[in-house]
Amino acid sequence: MNLPYRIVNEHAWIFPEDRVGTPSVSANLHIARAGTVLTQVLTDYELCGTVSARFRVDGANGVTVLPFRMEIAHIDKNSAPRGLPNVTDDYDEVKSFVTHRAPFDVYDVLVPTGGELGAGKVVLAFEFFAAANAPVGIQHITLTLETDDFTLSVPVLLNIHRASIPTPSAEGLSVCNWIKCRALSSSHGVELYSDEYYALLRKYMKHMLSIRSTVFTMIDREHGACVTPIRDESGKIVDFDLTETEKHLKLAREMGFPIIAGPFVAQWHEWTDHGIWLLWDTDTEVTTPEAYRQLRLYFLRVREMIERNHWENCYWQTLVDEPQENSELMYRAVACICRRFLPNIPISDPIETTNVGGAPDIWCIKQATFEKYLDTYRDYQAIGERMTYYTCGFPAGDTMNRVLDLPLSAGRLTFWMCHRYHLEGFLHWGYHSNVDREHMNFMNMPAGNQGIVYPTKDDLYESLRSYHQLAGAEDWELLNIVKNHDPAKADEIVALCARSFNDYERDPEKLEAVHTLLLEVADRYCE
Repeated sequence: MNLPYRIVNEHAWIFPEDRVGTPSVSANLHIARAGTVLTQVLTDYELCGTVSARFRVDGANGVTVLPFRMEIAHIDKNSAPRGLPNVTDDYDEVKSFVTHRAPFDVYDVLVPTGGELGAGKVVLAFEFFAAANAPVGIQHITLTLETDDFTLSVPVLLNIHRASIPTPSAEGLSVCNWIKCRALSSSHGVELYSDEYYALLRKYMKHMLSIRSTVFTMIDREHGACVTPIRDESGKIVDFDLTETEKHLKLAREMGFPIIAGPFVAQWHEWTDHGIWLLWDTDTEVTTPEAYRQLRLYFLRVREMIERNHWENCYWQTLVDEPQENSELMYRAVACICRRFLPNIPISDPIETTNVGGAPDIWCIKQATFEKYLDTYRDYQAIGERMTYYTCGFPAGDTMNRVLDLPLSAGRLTFWMCHRYHLEGFLHWGYHSNVDREHMNFMNMPAGNQGIVYPTKDDLYESLRSYHQLAGAEDWELLNIVKNHDPAKADEIVALCARSFNDYERDPEKLEAVHTLLLEVADRYCE
């Protein structure tokens, strides 16, 4: 039996109630050299149990294809309107921007077929990778998936463009997804920093690199990630053991991360606090003599670690997650102490205020905060301040975020906004934190904000949203090619799809057309 199917482009969600309707004849795809493209294939066929499957690719030249079985994620609550709370049960107040009324399911999980298909509806994704030397032009490729009960045969017209995606580097787009050490440990039921933990960490790093992450850091805001204070008999901190910190960062460099960043050292207790306290000694405010003594010890150990590994040109230091208007002076104090002992090491932190000039070297501004104080941040940029940006659960609403009830374009076009606002990169805290496919709301966050991968027993599954990090970062590279030759044209293309963090293209077909246009324009400037 030959299964009828419908091609769904990479920018569109598929929901369980979707049906094939009029079957598709073929998939028409566009790809850059050294780039990727994904297509989804919807069928109406239901499997009652696991079956053996055989996958074959015919006609590909310099192109690799990875097949995935798509599975659903469940969303309990919708993202709320901008502001707090971040989730809502009132669909009427959010129906203008969410894709579906909660609770609902959506196909987001990408499960490698691995020679078999599991029970459920047969919904597939095929990810294409073109080699850097793949021949330019149209390839006629056939994807065939066979089981004992059915055959799925999908003809693909793959247009390989002249434009080529460069390898990620420290000088290019900065992309950071946090590793939360204790969340990794608990998600997989392994002991923190055990051999099993590091084996899993290597898999996470490999996936991060595959979606063009360039900055590695580990986070544990409640405890101080990978840092062990050494105390004397009275409980006084007399030194710091950075063995696990160094082990994480050495592994990251070995795996290929261009930039590594040391973990936070301090944090406010409540959002409105004027104070900031040490992470490993939470009763000690950072402006006290005792805090200076401890930070001096800590940064001296960090400096030794940097020098021992020759990381002077690849190491960044993080200090505090989201210093606020109330805690500006405290943040400046921590930055001042850091510079005393790490004078040539860039400081980069998520920033929630405008008045900390001179403290961070690389500001990382929340997208909503950046637009709220746009003129001020542009003034900083005009005098040479470096800026990246980040997304998180707040302010919810239709603001660009990698969540499950906004259009997929909201996650991809975040990278186009880097061009629009001359930002050097993007950070998202929610890479893998406490992800559970059955209960996607965590810490009152919009569904999916806390993770774009799905932990399994001893591995992780990718998602459609993690693919769009890769695709968005590749888009940035294409826009950069255009910008280097015709800045006005790059701005014109960005404006077609990404005008602000709240005003962006939601229609999958229109975004597909603009992306094809971007490839065609970039082709003009590539040999």
